[in-house]
Amino acid sequence: MRRLAVCLAVLSLLALPLHAEGPTLEDRLEAFLGEEAGPERLRLALEISAAKPDAAAVAAALPGAWSWSADETTGEMVTWERETADGVSHTICAFAPEGYTPEKAWPLLLWLHGGVGRDQDGGGENGVRMFADEAAEKGFLVLAPSTQNGSFWWEPNGAALVRGALADMKRRYRVDADRVCVAGFSDGASGCYHLAIHDPEPYACFLAFMGNPLVSRSMGGPTWTANLGARPVYGVNGGVDQLYPSEAMKPFLEELQERGLDLTWTDLPQVGHSPAFLEDGWEAAHAFWEAHPREKSPQEITWCTSRADGAGRNGWLEILAVSGDAPAAEGLDAPEELALPDTRRPRLGFRLDVDFEGPGILIEDVEEGTPAADAGLEVGDVILMAGEVEIPSAKELALLREYLADLDGEEGIFLVKRDDEEFEVRAAPKILEKDLPARPKALGYDLPAGLARAKVLDGNVIEVETRGVKRLRLWLDTALVDLDETLTVKINGKAAFAGKPRQRVPVLLAQAVVNGPGGPVYAGTLDLDVP
Repeated sequence: MRRLAVCLAVLSLLALPLHAEGPTLEDRLEAFLGEEAGPERLRLALEISAAKPDAAAVAAALPGAWSWSADETTGEMVTWERETADGVSHTICAFAPEGYTPEKAWPLLLWLHGGVGRDQDGGGENGVRMFADEAAEKGFLVLAPSTQNGSFWWEPNGAALVRGALADMKRRYRVDADRVCVAGFSDGASGCYHLAIHDPEPYACFLAFMGNPLVSRSMGGPTWTANLGARPVYGVNGGVDQLYPSEAMKPFLEELQERGLDLTWTDLPQVGHSPAFLEDGWEAAHAFWEAHPREKSPQEITWCTSRADGAGRNGWLEILAVSGDAPAAEGLDAPEELALPDTRRPRLGFRLDVDFEGPGILIEDVEEGTPAADAGLEVGDVILMAGEVEIPSAKELALLREYLADLDGEEGIFLVKRDDEEFEVRAAPKILEKDLPARPKALGYDLPAGLARAKVLDGNVIEVETRGVKRLRLWLDTALVDLDETLTVKINGKAAFAGKPRQRVPVLLAQAVVNGPGGPVYAGTLDLDVP
């Protein structure tokens, strides 16, 4: 009796039918896809797998098993919470126009806000407010995660937050998996450059408004040139931007273009650090988005990484372990990291209030141990003049930068206003060692890197060339290879696999949740050691 009770308990846990009648495969798949991440989704996955359905049948049934409620909120912003690995909860904001219907798949604008150094969660609401009218007119969905200090877009927490928010959105609304465009302003635009190079898999293209590509290179991990061509980017910078002026960004953006980044860049000479330019500039950006859907199943693909820990991949190619050894494939270039230029300038050591309209520039913070601190400058002081040059406001910060550069390390004179008193301060700007970017190994800096290039050939053959790769994974895309026929994989000219790969139901289920309807169908994986 005890054995019978245990058996019944197991069957109950797995929800397996005790007779021929019961939920169909389609019913189970629909229930699974309708669940949020958690114990219930896991239970349903176990139920489906325990029934041992044919993987090909699951792959065929998945597209029709997706369903969305027609009662989802439209015409107003909706929010939910998502937790990152550090235990911090973030607010996710989303918008679907009143004309939304789950009868068709909708393009999605995924907005990354600026100012991620703040200590409070916020920013997503502004993205929804900016694009709600355009979304209604053009017919797209808006998704805007909020983040804060510690979850920057260019670090693992931030990138995972973006991916997780996208998976949430795909479950709630019918998203066109091949038309997910990531756009952002300031720090959000810097995040766009980062995701395009380090984690491009689920996105179609990127719109980077007033961003700095060096942020990713110095704070998000090494920039490998082999990854620059993964996704197209539309970039905009302003000539009078006090943070990332066009003149300062242009050399680095041109370097990325020369190394292979598919970048369309626009310089707006009279525009400052503000998204207000979108009133006139959105049409061109939207046209770029329209013209660049995701190439879902490319025949040839390249990926390079020094972080073989699942941190990003390009489509159906992933590197699992690197060796740092000499090249195994003749003629394949070594992994090349873009060198981080020394962009440090002599400075006084204070942060200004970018919203202060003048006259002068308002000091918001003074760093300890800097020329500004040694000279006695305080929070709330206003710098009116640098030498004989008046500084009207933060928008003319270039005037202060030019003065500091001309001093060439010598002492300068600054007219300062504190409360109602004006006085002169003398200080010599200098290059601060603290401005050197950190290169933590956890993000892949100064570690061996592996490079792989794979392509699908006629005859159900995949050919892979590698350098510095010890182990790799191929995600078996059913649009590229026939899993019912013998598949041959060659790595660096040597046979690495020949046979019918096992199609795995758990892989299908997990990838269906991540990719959503219309995404690539990965029915299995091949983990292969490099010969």
